[in-house]
Amino acid sequence: MSKYMQRVSIDTKKSDLFAFLDPVQLSFASKPVSLQKAGKQYIQNNLRDLNKVCYLAPHLFDGHWQLIIMCPKDNVIVCLCSLHRKIPEAARNFFTDAFKVHQLATFGNRKKATWIFPKTRRQPNGNDCGYYVMKNMLDIVTASITKNWMEVFDDPTSLTEEEMYELRNNWATCFLDLYNPEVDYVVSDDEV
Repeated sequence: MSKYMQRVSIDTKKSDLFAFLDPVQLSFASKPVSLQKAGKQYIQNNLRDLNKVCYLAPHLFDGHWQLIIMCPKDNVIVCLCSLHRKIPEAARNFFTDAFKVHQLATFGNRKKATWIFPKTRRQPNGNDCGYYVMKNMLDIVTASITKNWMEVFDDPTSLTEEEMYELRNNWATCFLDLYNPEVDYVVSDDEV
């Protein structure tokens, strides 16, 4: 998912605004505190080294994907959840602690980050959360969304079948491109 979004941000000339964190590195949020250090260090290194406006972090916790967006210049962390759940406390503390260290080191900012929980598109079942995270990431990148999260993500309706089909098709095409870049998997409307 992150590789696909990185490619979209480059293709749309938005790579100066957005960075995408690896969900595997963020899996430390659900581990004991002694194991969280590596994950926090990963976040802090990316925030320091990449110097972007927003860092998009797809996060899997207890079988459910959520999208965490860290915006250092605004001192804001956004959680987009297709089930409209708050982020679990352990994961929230994980992101907050990593972000706080960066904010203090970079901006001298001691203020606690503001967490925002917009009511994004809501999944109708228990197994489409990854697609909803992908859709939110696509919307953020293609529309250059870096602020006004509560206004932008204020539509609790479910994705349509057409939107889900397009997401699945885009993801499958990207996945196939990663493993076999010589083959053109794009099918034109004339071929269908």
